[in-house]
Amino acid sequence: LTMTEVDLIFTRVKTSSSQRRIAYAQFLEALGHVAVRKAQPAAVVVDKLVSAGGPQFYGTIAEANKFHDDKSLYTGMHAPEEDREEQAKPQARRIVISNEPASSLQEVFQRFSPTGDMDGKTFAKVAKDSGILDKVLTMIDIDIFFAKVKDKAARKISYDQFEAGVREMADKKKVKFEALAKELMLCGGPVIEGTVAERNKFHDDKSLYTGMHGREDGYAAQMDTPPPRPKTSQVEVEVGYGPADSLEEVFELFSPSGDMDGRSFAKMIKDARLLDKALTPPDVDLIFTKSKGKGVKLSFRQFTEALEAVAQRKKMDFDALAQIVMDAGGPRLVGTFAEPNKFHDDKTTYTGSHG
Repeated sequence: LTMTEVDLIFTRVKTSSSQRRIAYAQFLEALGHVAVRKAQPAAVVVDKLVSAGGPQFYGTIAEANKFHDDKSLYTGMHAPEEDREEQAKPQARRIVISNEPASSLQEVFQRFSPTGDMDGKTFAKVAKDSGILDKVLTMIDIDIFFAKVKDKAARKISYDQFEAGVREMADKKKVKFEALAKELMLCGGPVIEGTVAERNKFHDDKSLYTGMHGREDGYAAQMDTPPPRPKTSQVEVEVGYGPADSLEEVFELFSPSGDMDGRSFAKMIKDARLLDKALTPPDVDLIFTKSKGKGVKLSFRQFTEALEAVAQRKKMDFDALAQIVMDAGGPRLVGTFAEPNKFHDDKTTYTGSHG
């Protein structure tokens, strides 16, 4: 008896093709077909089912995990009660930036929009923080009023438009404008919600500190090294090229392969400090594209033609430009000095195999 045969027996005892379950009488009929298939009396098949009981489930037992099984290792809110302080878990608390009522509606506008104009998000925050939203006046209504009072192409509103929006709110709530304005003035300014961090014993209990943080004398007493260098600053590092004797030498330094690509040409112009308002990087790219012709890179002849175009662009003599390029020499690289790192520089803080 295979599973395929079991499926066929189930399909056979169903009353219709759309039926997905069978009744008890159909179940007994199916057991009869099983008995015929196995060539056993029906009573034997029934006895086997009764002895098996209900459905059987199979699963695996997880291996031991000390971080789960040993509750003494639990931290935070999961730690044992005796290891926690007798204080409730901190809850999120509301922090009011300005809890003093405003003297006028315009002052409310200024507190929410110090720049003098208010966007839709801030307009909705005014309504939310003042507590005027309810079943009658919803956030959707606020968005509609903002779109109604603002100019067609604008994204922000002025104070006059803000006041018009408050009047729309008052009409929606069927209250006087003065009464609604008073509620906004009582709010004062915007309200910001924040949370207080939970206690962390590895941070709060300094007796658990290790390494240099566990010493009372601190980091300064451990350091016998020279004073640290100034903060990281970008410095230019010369690769060793001095002024060149000719344009051919400059060409060879920037293009050792014998032909110069657009990137090298642009770097040569930049390193010679020729870029200004008259000669911009897009201008350099255009000059390179015009000078290279149908090729991909510049030959030395095309390189000199490109420098002539640069001189015309900057309205200066070609010989003077060539002298500037030769004085700049070869390519220059820019690097940074790393800041002092106490965990690397102070070998007394090394741990493990490095200690």
